[in-house]
Amino acid sequence: MGELFSTFRSPAGEEMVFGNNFFVETVFPQFYVARTLTDAEMAAYRAPYPTSESRLPTLVWTH
Repeated sequence: MGELFSTFRSPAGEEMVFGNNFFVETVFPQFYVARTLTDAEMAAYRAPYPTSESRLPTLVWTH
């Protein structure tokens, strides 16, 4: 997980977070949820981060 956070601190991290909503789409479901989330559940987690700008806190958090 430490290597992943180093990547977030690189230029590639901005694309991962802003372009791909990486925390919500990948980190959260793979590392913090013990089961597969339903489409409705994923929609609820995606809702606060609809735009690149809204995802800035998830990038800042890694620094």
